[in-house]
Amino acid sequence: MTPPSTSGSQAGMSEFLAEATELVDRLQQGLSELDRALKRGLVAPGQLNDVFRAAHSLKGLAGIFGVDSLVGLTHAFEELLHGLRLGKRQLTATTLGAMYEVGEAFATTLANVRNNTGHDLQALHALVEKLKTLAGEVATSEQLPLSKLELPDGMLSVLTEYEEHRLAENVRNQVPLFLVHCIFSMDNFDRQLAAVAQTLASYGEQLCTLPGGDAPAGSIAFELLVATSAPEADWAAALKAIDSRIAVRAVIRRAAHEAPAPATVAPTQPAEAEVGASPIGDSVRVDIRKLDELMNVVGELALVRGGLVRALADLRNVSGGQRVAIDLQKTAHALERHLTELQQGIMNVRMIPLRVVFDRLARTVVRLSRETGKEVAFEVAGEETELDKVIIEQLSDPLMHLVRNSLDHGIEPADLRRAHGKSAVGRVTVRAFPRGRHVVLEVADDGAGLDEVAIRRAVLERGLLDEERVGTLSRRELWNFIFQPGFSTRRDVTEVSGRGVGMDVVKTNISRLSGMIDVTTAPHVGTTFTITLPITLAIVQALIVQSGQRTFALPLSSVLEIRALETTSIRTIEGRAVIFGRKGTIPLIWLTDVFGHQPLAEEPPQRYAVVVGLAHSRLAIVADDLLGQQDIIIKPLGRVLRRVPGIAGATDLGGGTLILVLDVGELVEESILASKATA
Repeated sequence: MTPPSTSGSQAGMSEFLAEATELVDRLQQGLSELDRALKRGLVAPGQLNDVFRAAHSLKGLAGIFGVDSLVGLTHAFEELLHGLRLGKRQLTATTLGAMYEVGEAFATTLANVRNNTGHDLQALHALVEKLKTLAGEVATSEQLPLSKLELPDGMLSVLTEYEEHRLAENVRNQVPLFLVHCIFSMDNFDRQLAAVAQTLASYGEQLCTLPGGDAPAGSIAFELLVATSAPEADWAAALKAIDSRIAVRAVIRRAAHEAPAPATVAPTQPAEAEVGASPIGDSVRVDIRKLDELMNVVGELALVRGGLVRALADLRNVSGGQRVAIDLQKTAHALERHLTELQQGIMNVRMIPLRVVFDRLARTVVRLSRETGKEVAFEVAGEETELDKVIIEQLSDPLMHLVRNSLDHGIEPADLRRAHGKSAVGRVTVRAFPRGRHVVLEVADDGAGLDEVAIRRAVLERGLLDEERVGTLSRRELWNFIFQPGFSTRRDVTEVSGRGVGMDVVKTNISRLSGMIDVTTAPHVGTTFTITLPITLAIVQALIVQSGQRTFALPLSSVLEIRALETTSIRTIEGRAVIFGRKGTIPLIWLTDVFGHQPLAEEPPQRYAVVVGLAHSRLAIVADDLLGQQDIIIKPLGRVLRRVPGIAGATDLGGGTLILVLDVGELVEESILASKATA
């Protein structure tokens, strides 16, 4: 192990890590797309080019900052990709598996640089040697007589090796070829040429662009070689709309009765660089901490607005202040509207799609499928669903644990699956969808399901419950034991799972995100883990409630209903207070009992039951009074109070009033555990 070789200031290294991480994410996403395309038997050249460009950019960036371990690996990777792009090597499942290893090595190396820890140079060297071996495997293909094509004089001689390869591939796959002759004015030829390239990209593959010879004074000519199976009339008309002087001539026109030959490479735009792309781009990279600072400013402004509203209420009671209060009220409303727009704008910047996590999961499934020898199909849905970037970053590990668990514990070996009448290929599905101000994620497999007998045995062996109590547990109560620290039914330890770590980490991390996890399972049908999370943990709408001599904030996104609480509506079942809801009984808790603070000196005229819920669980919280709604920013507590069950953080209501924010997920979980203890 040696420390990373880096240069430049700390700020420069931070910029390197941000840009390099973005490139690695883009590269890994490109590998996932290649994987899907390879399984369909149709790999587009643009997909290989995207991965190649990301690797090439990463190599240059690593060289500038002196991260030598990345430079060597990216160079070997680039050589392999170059051969694949030129058709000199064949893209196979084995090759793609090695490319996945490279992507993971890139991510690990960047993590080592970020944490200032050493690199495993031996592992990196072994991976470089593997890439060199794969790069040396030359694929043989039929040499085509391209010289017989009716191309302009000298065009073949100036084609790059890659352009000549793409031309040969399209001829081999019987894709029609056309020459597009363009004459543009010198003052705007760059914009028109970019428009032509963009139009052709929608219909086929632009193989090359070369100067087109003589042109009238003040003009310039270009010849574009294009491969496309799209109807000529459609794209030719689109080009004419750009400039009426554009002419199209067929080089190879496939006969109408001919069927296209099976293609392993699909035609698409293979541009080495995007023609006409903006040199600056349409986006900027922003440190999430800067967005947090802006969100804090918005929160402070919201407190100022709250103080203004309170001052207006006082002004109305002052003689002669009515007219001034009305004018200020209009100003306060305008301030509130603009604050809401600003808050929503910042939130939109923080939101990113779950696709970035799902792509990582897909790569994990490919690798684990190879390690375990189980053939598994991975399916995703709802990858465009968005969550706060902070939540997504903390969600990656829990989802990874669940997918690993599904593949190792859930999916059975092929022979056992066939014995139960199932396909030999297992299936793991990850699905996401919005539900109100929450997002629900499901990780499901069609495997053996949880082993009820093994879990009951493990509960007894660990001394968690006695035999009599274990026998009375419902299945749902039993499944929750898999989230106990160190709990495992595996007697053998594998590299994938079975060490009794993982599921408790999943639950802990989900709870820290104010979420909940639930599990359903059936023998030989499969298991589904359902995670319910808030969309954001930044600014949230809260219900301010009074309980005894304390005031609390309750995230409004978790509130299902509020009802007046009458003493006669409270029942006791198995020693626990409940009220009746539309779908059965709902446990009832008093926060004075949960946190041990003093109740009110006098009985309030009216109490309320605030019904909250996450996933399938419900809980009613007793409030002595409802003090209104307010946007709040949840601040973390200090180390001493950080792990107080049921508390998510604190918030400032203005005027120096600090109150605690309730963690609905933990309160619901504590209620479930309490019901088990008293049953």
